[in-house]
Amino acid sequence: MVIDYSKWDNLELSDDSDIEVHPNVDKRSFIRWKQQDIHQKREQRAHDKEGMKNEHVMNDRLLSRIETLHNALKSHIEKSETKDGTPEEFVLQTLLETTTPEDMQKAPVAGKPDPKAPTYADMLAKLADKVSQEIPKDAADRWKAFEEGLVKFKAELSTRNATSKAELEKMEREDARKITSSGLRDGFNTTLVAKADSTLGPSTVEASKPKAVAKKVETVELLNAPGSKSSGMESLSSGAEADIDEESDDESEFDREHHATQLGKDFGKIKSADLRASAEFIARYPSILAERESDGLLIEAFNVQMDGKDTLAKQFVHQALLIQYCRTLGGSANAVQMFFKRITTPNHTAQKAFFDDVNDTSYKIKTRAAAIAKERANEPKEVEQIQLHAVDPNQQIYIEIPPKDSEKPEDQQARKIFESFPPGFQKALETKDLDKINVVLGKMSVDEAEEIVGKLSESGMLSLIEEIIDSTTEEGQAKLAELEAEKKGKGKEPGLASEPIKEEDEYNALADEVD
Repeated sequence: MVIDYSKWDNLELSDDSDIEVHPNVDKRSFIRWKQQDIHQKREQRAHDKEGMKNEHVMNDRLLSRIETLHNALKSHIEKSETKDGTPEEFVLQTLLETTTPEDMQKAPVAGKPDPKAPTYADMLAKLADKVSQEIPKDAADRWKAFEEGLVKFKAELSTRNATSKAELEKMEREDARKITSSGLRDGFNTTLVAKADSTLGPSTVEASKPKAVAKKVETVELLNAPGSKSSGMESLSSGAEADIDEESDDESEFDREHHATQLGKDFGKIKSADLRASAEFIARYPSILAERESDGLLIEAFNVQMDGKDTLAKQFVHQALLIQYCRTLGGSANAVQMFFKRITTPNHTAQKAFFDDVNDTSYKIKTRAAAIAKERANEPKEVEQIQLHAVDPNQQIYIEIPPKDSEKPEDQQARKIFESFPPGFQKALETKDLDKINVVLGKMSVDEAEEIVGKLSESGMLSLIEEIIDSTTEEGQAKLAELEAEKKGKGKEPGLASEPIKEEDEYNALADEVD
């Protein structure tokens, strides 16, 4: 039987046993240095291969765009007997008309777009400037010289790209011959899951859990109480507080990256018709062409559109698109100047394309703002109110009006507080009907209702009884009469508790006095 051992030919082994080093050098340290050197070279090789792949993607796209520019320039030279303008103007105009969303992408680095890398449109604009600078000033035919320079650069880029691809293929073949630790993978994988012990029943598990001790506290629950906001925040766990901080940090980071700076806002104030002022502003402050400024002006346009300011919103859109178009062309002084020259030329293709874009963007913002306004108008509006309710269903809120002629200092102080209330609320308190009291509180502002409820608690006019008395039965009526008698014995004014409750229609008229 013949055994094939060829599969082991690609196995790279390092035998450390026969390494001979200088007596003054530690053998183990030397072996670690050699291993470290091998791993560093492997990492550098993998990094170089990744960079070459990204470069090939970028070069292939640039060659495709350069081929498009060359064909347009060549066709224009062959068809036009009299050539108006310069080849630089023609190339910039062609870039403006043929730019696609893919051209606005950043060049890839490590498989992802690099924020600091230039866009494909920027690289094409710089290529046009470089070719223009290499043309001799005394060239007889500048159009032909520009075409030759473009063809020369395309040939150089194609040769470099082909050489790089051949080198990458060679590196891939060499790496495929070696079996290294980086190429290891799982042959099989087994996972064992330990099941819960079936001998422990649910009761045993529940018994092992700590039990919470219930504590009953007598209190009055106030919807939107004075301390409800602060107490709610204090009850948040540290994890919730961390989430709040993180959300605020994310919002501030978004504001810094997407909202216009003061420079962008100043540019947005320039009227749409004053293109000369816009061009001078960009020439004076080139940093205005940042992506943040154009995005920020579009956000400002949406905000003012929500306020119904159509003219100002369209002005912001116009200024934002000026920044976008100038940045697309590379942002150089010549490109900006050429762009403004084109859009100020009557009946020019670039002028029509730009203003159509302005109108379309303005229409989209206006439509979206109107839809949001309609949604907000249809949403039910919630009114914040202060209401009195007992937390414990076995308890009942009891209102006690302080007597007028009491000699006790606490009753006199409570009477002063009672008389400081609005007349409608005083009459509602005298009815001792919690529903009618809540109706009057609902007609007040939140701050005023909070202040009144606080005074009720401080003066002792607001108290709780432990049981609910059914006054519809004889036993309940007897119990209620007994409670009333006890409170009268403490100094309560006779006859006040027996004052008849007014009808609902009459009470609503009294409650309106609070407004």
